[in-house]
Amino acid sequence: MRNPPGFTISEVLQSDETGWLARAERHQQRVLVRMPQEEFPSLEELARLKYGHELSAGLDTPGIVQVLDLTRHGNSVIQTMDDFGGVPLKTYQAQASGSIKGVLEIGLQLAKVVGELHRRRIIHKNLQPASILVHPRTRETRLFNFDIASRLNVENPDFISPEQLDGNLAYISPEQTGRMNRSLDYRTDLYSLGVTLYELLTGQLPFQATDMMALVYSHLAVTPAAPHLLRPEIPRALSAVVMKLLAKNADDRYQSAYGLSMDLKLCLEQLASLGTIPDFHPGEQDVSATFHIPQKLYGREVDAARLDDAFNRVCQEGRTELLLVTGYSGVGKSSLVHEVHLPLVRQRGYYGAGKFDQLQNAPYAAWIQAFDGLIRQLLAESEERIASWKQRLLAALGDNGRVVTDLIPQMELIIGPQPPVPPMLATESQNRFNLVFQQLVACCASAEHPLVLFLDDLQWADAASLFLLQRVAADPSIRSLLVIGAYRDNEVRAGHALLSVLGELRREAAVTEISLSPLGVHSTQQLLADTVDRPVEEVAELAQLVFKKTQGNPFFLAQFIRSLNARGLLTFDPERGRWQWDLEQIQGESITDNVADLMAERIASLPEAAREALKRASCIGNRFSLDLLAAISGQAPEQTAVTLWDAVQTGLLLPIGNAYKYVHNSGAWPTSASPGETRYEFLHDRVQEAAYALMTKDVREQLHLRIGRLLLQNTPEDQRPAAIFDIVNQLNQAEELIDSLEEREELAKLNLLAGIRAKASTAYIAALKYLRVSTRLLPSSIWERQYGLALALHKNLSESHFLVGQFEDAEKGFRLVLERAKSPEQKHEIYHLMIELFVSRGQYIQVIQPALEGMKVLGLEIPQDAEAIAAAAAREKQTLEADRAARPIASLAGLPEATDPMERARILLFSQALSYAAYTHPHLFALMSPLALNRARAHGHAPGSATSYAMYALGHGPATGDYAQAHEYGRLALTLAEKVGSRSEPPLAQFIFAAYPNPWCRPFESSLRLLDQAFQGCLANNMLVWASQCSLHFGVLGQLGKEDLETQHGRLQRHVDFYRRSGSQYLWSIHQIRVSQRSLLRLMDAAPPSDGLEWPSEDALVEKLENPSVLSAAYIMWMRSAFLMDDTAGALGYLRKAEPRLGLAYGWVIQSEFQFYQGLLLAALYPQATAEEKAATAKTLAESIGKFAGYRKLCAENFQHKHLLLLAEQARISGADGQAMALYDEAIEAAARAELSQDEALANELAARFYLSQGRKRVARTYLEDAHHAYGRWGAHGKVAALERQYPELLGADTAAAQGTSTAGETLDLSTVLKASQAISGEIVLQELLEKLMRISLENAGAQRGVLLLRGENPLVVEGQLGEDGVTEVKVRAATPELPGDVPATIVRYVERTGERVVLKEATREGHFQMDAYIAGQRPRSVLCLQVMKQKQPLGVLYLENRLVAGAFTPKRCRLLEVLSAQAAISLENARLYDTLDQRVRERTRELRASNEELSHTLKQLKQMQAQLVMKEKLASLGALTSGVAHELKNPLNFIKNFALLSVDLAQELQELLADPSKLQSPTDRDALTELSTSLKENAAHISEHSTRADSIVHSMLELSRTGRGGPLAEVNLHDLLKQSVELARQEFRMAHPAFEVAVQTHFDGELPPVEVMPQALGRALLNLVNNACYAIEARRKKGEAGFMPELSVRTRNLQNAVEIRIRDNGTGIPESIRGKIFNPFFTSKPTGQGTGLGLAIGHDIIVQGHGGTLDFTTEEWKYTEFVVTIPRRTPSSAPGEGD
Repeated sequence: MRNPPGFTISEVLQSDETGWLARAERHQQRVLVRMPQEEFPSLEELARLKYGHELSAGLDTPGIVQVLDLTRHGNSVIQTMDDFGGVPLKTYQAQASGSIKGVLEIGLQLAKVVGELHRRRIIHKNLQPASILVHPRTRETRLFNFDIASRLNVENPDFISPEQLDGNLAYISPEQTGRMNRSLDYRTDLYSLGVTLYELLTGQLPFQATDMMALVYSHLAVTPAAPHLLRPEIPRALSAVVMKLLAKNADDRYQSAYGLSMDLKLCLEQLASLGTIPDFHPGEQDVSATFHIPQKLYGREVDAARLDDAFNRVCQEGRTELLLVTGYSGVGKSSLVHEVHLPLVRQRGYYGAGKFDQLQNAPYAAWIQAFDGLIRQLLAESEERIASWKQRLLAALGDNGRVVTDLIPQMELIIGPQPPVPPMLATESQNRFNLVFQQLVACCASAEHPLVLFLDDLQWADAASLFLLQRVAADPSIRSLLVIGAYRDNEVRAGHALLSVLGELRREAAVTEISLSPLGVHSTQQLLADTVDRPVEEVAELAQLVFKKTQGNPFFLAQFIRSLNARGLLTFDPERGRWQWDLEQIQGESITDNVADLMAERIASLPEAAREALKRASCIGNRFSLDLLAAISGQAPEQTAVTLWDAVQTGLLLPIGNAYKYVHNSGAWPTSASPGETRYEFLHDRVQEAAYALMTKDVREQLHLRIGRLLLQNTPEDQRPAAIFDIVNQLNQAEELIDSLEEREELAKLNLLAGIRAKASTAYIAALKYLRVSTRLLPSSIWERQYGLALALHKNLSESHFLVGQFEDAEKGFRLVLERAKSPEQKHEIYHLMIELFVSRGQYIQVIQPALEGMKVLGLEIPQDAEAIAAAAAREKQTLEADRAARPIASLAGLPEATDPMERARILLFSQALSYAAYTHPHLFALMSPLALNRARAHGHAPGSATSYAMYALGHGPATGDYAQAHEYGRLALTLAEKVGSRSEPPLAQFIFAAYPNPWCRPFESSLRLLDQAFQGCLANNMLVWASQCSLHFGVLGQLGKEDLETQHGRLQRHVDFYRRSGSQYLWSIHQIRVSQRSLLRLMDAAPPSDGLEWPSEDALVEKLENPSVLSAAYIMWMRSAFLMDDTAGALGYLRKAEPRLGLAYGWVIQSEFQFYQGLLLAALYPQATAEEKAATAKTLAESIGKFAGYRKLCAENFQHKHLLLLAEQARISGADGQAMALYDEAIEAAARAELSQDEALANELAARFYLSQGRKRVARTYLEDAHHAYGRWGAHGKVAALERQYPELLGADTAAAQGTSTAGETLDLSTVLKASQAISGEIVLQELLEKLMRISLENAGAQRGVLLLRGENPLVVEGQLGEDGVTEVKVRAATPELPGDVPATIVRYVERTGERVVLKEATREGHFQMDAYIAGQRPRSVLCLQVMKQKQPLGVLYLENRLVAGAFTPKRCRLLEVLSAQAAISLENARLYDTLDQRVRERTRELRASNEELSHTLKQLKQMQAQLVMKEKLASLGALTSGVAHELKNPLNFIKNFALLSVDLAQELQELLADPSKLQSPTDRDALTELSTSLKENAAHISEHSTRADSIVHSMLELSRTGRGGPLAEVNLHDLLKQSVELARQEFRMAHPAFEVAVQTHFDGELPPVEVMPQALGRALLNLVNNACYAIEARRKKGEAGFMPELSVRTRNLQNAVEIRIRDNGTGIPESIRGKIFNPFFTSKPTGQGTGLGLAIGHDIIVQGHGGTLDFTTEEWKYTEFVVTIPRRTPSSAPGEGD
């Protein structure tokens, strides 16, 4: 570095971010010099250096480096200090040996100097090695660098970014971070000293984090390793001293530097005398004479835990939550809220806080403060992070950034200046503001950085702020946000706006409430005990007295205790080293028990100048700037700062930031603290209120007037809009004192400006307040005196009346402005507002009047007489037709843009009028719509033209029937909207086109897609009125298209939730949606949604529908659903209500739906109709058919099947049965081609009814089953159930069961199962099987990622990930004993332990697993976890997830996975067996590499094993086979053995009896002989019986082993084979059960040709199936069930490429628990001895393996069982039975 003038630098001692320190020589004197690093230091750096110099210059204290002077040096300064030979502590540490004694000596010196500073009421705040100099030889230690020191007893650091914190972050105390909810006092220096000593002793800092936020969190929550653990030679006692200094809570540290000095001195003495330091308890001599009240929260443990829980929920669930904290003033609401700072740091969150002010009640004041604080945090981050934030914010705000920067100017520092936003109508402007602000909040809150917003004193919040709170808190798109609102519930009376908003929020958002009560006696006693450091019992009486005075109010309690100390009633006795008090003396003092009086007393105790300053400040607000207060006081800012110092030192005022320190600076150079930057706030609202109450009303008004005038005078013209609320809020409180007409007019202008600004930010109630003041200030002659002011004022006043819902006042005001307006331009704007007024009121009929008046003012008069209108309309249509014949419609897009301002204004009015006239004034619409197009041809296009074309298209179709041409006009409207329309016009044109012309000409799905674009565009442009129309037509068109009912209802409910959050003014939108929901829910048989809103009855809903078109559509939709539910009476009632209103649904495609269902309904009622009614029905039906003949030409997909179905019904009622049959089938086919399940189902149902009327039940059943399934696909579960109730004999249990397994297209796809199962079962190599299994699982489940955890001897982890290219990457690795970190451990363990399946639609929001670390961190949306089982033994766990889609794992997919997992379990066991064998082979190969012969033999065995495993998958597990064989053979063999042994014993007895002939003489002996012979005979019979059974088992096993070799193929008549099997089984069963009887029904397909099968084998399989059916029937008969009729049915069906056999019985059914096992070898449900368990296994293999067919079954317990056999028509030459 270069030598500064006059100095010779000899050595640079240190250089850091604060500057550099060097040893130099000046005038032959050695000095230390200190300078800023930069050549051009900031004003703040200069001010700090100057402040620190002046502070240390007044400290003539040992241990402080003596400062000499501070001189200018160019743009910088040089501080000169005495050079005592010291070096920076870091340098000393590097050079010294680091002895314990040396550290103790330095620490003792520092403790003494810090103690001296604290005695002088100075907190250093930057105690670190860089601020300490040590003499290398003598170890003399001195402190310097007082640049950020404080002269206050207490400071309250702000919650700011770590980059902005004062001091070195490695050494600052927890409270100095601003995140501890604790004030900063002298004990912060003791913590910093502890960090310094820790580093000196251990050679390292206690916290090694390099990330700033991590370092902050370490200070707050991490306990460092004790020094003696890092260096064992450090005595434990000294280590304990340092750890006490590093206590997180200041109350747990040393309470004085004196106590520290005594302990360090003791350490030195013991080290010198004993050579060591014995253990002792640190702080035994620590006594603090400084009075301070502990800062911890008393009695709030439960409340703090609830606050922490709320924040954790927000972080872990990614939700938005509103936490309300209520209680009296001073009860500690803010103190509790600040406890969120610590967890906020842990989660790296952001924080913003704002406070509403009783006097400075500007709109959104607290919101602005909160985001100002948040922006300050962001601005302190790195350039890279700032750039990232800019990108995110601009993306979120889009073109609406100016909306935010107008409200929060600081935002420009991040996103830069923003272009103006386009003007909008008032309601759209309000929507835009709210949505943009919601987008801002959503952008600032994220899972990585949750956001906490604290809004204090909500009881003083303006209405706009409360409404914004409601929108933000209830917005589900905002994640990871905690909004905390605090208010005084005792000041919120009935009718307060806050109560209404909170009532809404409790219904629609997550709201938690904490109500704070005063502290109890116990907490008061504990606080006092901690304050005076005495046992609790010693302060009991004092606590009772204090509690009685304060009633436990925490603020009052603290202030009361401080007043005791200030009055000398609570003092420190230095001789006894303890605090003392005299209870009688305290009781004798007249201390108030009112907190306001106490505050007034404290203020009164200040010097008079300070008292007056506080009074003036209280008129400004809770916060105020020094320059404003100085101006009011008529003083220089420096003098005012001195005046305030007493209030600051007593704690009644709190400085904001550090600027207050630099105001006292004297000198010529500038400082960083302009008086405007120096700000203060009152300690509490109670202090401000007390100061304000000390003045009379007159004095307050005078002060408000003076403040307002000064603000006005000192605010430049261009800055007034930003300060306008502060100015008028002051002047309006002194309105009565302003007499001058000129000043009153000036104030009226200011209130007008405030009203306009409030209105621009959608704070309409505030705007109305300012505008009313403005009108009150002006005389009645203002129109003559200042026309422009009067016009602007009344226009804005009327508009504000309109915006707050005061419609009558608004209309009067608009009329007044129209009377006074002088130019068409002025009137034109008012007419637009009046149109919006009538629309908002739902007075659509009145909309046309201001439009017509406006056009007349603009020079275009529309006739009023009906005949004149008709004549003019005819002329305009003729002109339009002539032009249309001359050029294509699409070419009109090339017309030029209109340039005449008047014409452009007319076009806008036309577009507004046409939007409503189509329904309210069709005769005027017939004139105005072609007129608008003709004028466009003559004058060109402009914003509004596209809407006019779209509206013409809407009317042209129904008026002329030429919907194709209407469609062309609609497409032209879309083109013009993009070309010349305003931002809001494209979505409007899209809506009109999608809702009206397009459905007539294009499939309904195209309209739904376009409606979605329109809806999103309306939201983006805040056009919620039109967005609600989109929602209405979603409900109508959705029911006509391909979507299932559940999808439709889900979308509609999302729209309901959106409008519910948008405010009560959009309830009408919800009512419109409810129309469609009622229709859907009836068909779905579902309950109304639980959305917190009223579900009105039908009559109530009709009354709420303000739009007559919607009522017309409602009756049509309800007619449709009633007809579908076979409620013909209800449908007829709706028809009669809809018919007279049909014209109101002008241009709606739902008119065609009325014609369709009208025809069907009348046709259904035809048989009961009179002759006259039948004739009318025939006529109506013919008319509808004629219309649909035209419709189907427009769009066959939408209308062809309906036309055909109407023709079919016409043929039916006319008796043309053959024609009706063909037409029904054609209608069904057409509906199926269009993929319209509901219409396909309806056509099938009507066909079924027709065939039933003909008595053809078998044919009817087929159609009815198809209808049943189609309704099911559509999701009409109510209709499905109705069909089952109506036709129980035709829709049997099998149909119902099949339907029960599917919902809305969720039928399990058998081909998918088979394909996947075959793919899995065909793989035997473990690695390849695992990869294939994972890919199949992901593909069939719709998962993005999956993990398969396999247990066993060699546990494995299989991970699959679906890549962006659609390719699944699979990795297999060995498992560790612990669960891998890439799965949710709690879910996996739960599934392992319970065996239950876990399916989560929204993993972060539902279930018991939201707290799982993986779920909270990775945030998957859909989760599925299930156990892979084989024979009740778990093999592993399969975990799948989808991070994009909620509810991805549908019931169908879960069932599919369960089927696949069962197959996979078998294949996995096989593959593992193969893998084990393969590994053994490889090992053996390595061992016997030289022996090729043995290797060949081993490989041959392996291949044989592999072939057997693939071929015999059911018998793959040899253990299962052996077990089964052993079990089945063991029983008969045991019987044979036992009976044989018994026979041996009997034979021996017989021999003994025969050996003595004399014994045979007596009758008894002869009886014994007879008995023995009889027993032997019985035993022989038993032996024969059981040997026969064993032989049967062996025979069955042989049969099973021969499966596939069941004899030669031969063509047979399958029906003959079935008859033989049935008859043989029945006869055999009757022989065993003589009472058995069963009615056998055969339904053989007459077109079934001979089939090539193995007759003997297939006959055995069929015989077994029939035999099992007979057994089940007999078992049910034996139950004695009343009315039971045994039935057995056998059906065949020709499937072209295969034949199908169905064998059905009405027996016991198969229990669910064994259904998966019935094809397993040796499994039987029959009693022992009645079955081998091989019959179905053999039959399965004969059919599947031997014939390449399938064998499946359906069953329901105690109802039925049906086995379904399919046999290919031609068994391939390489059939399984032959080729393997």
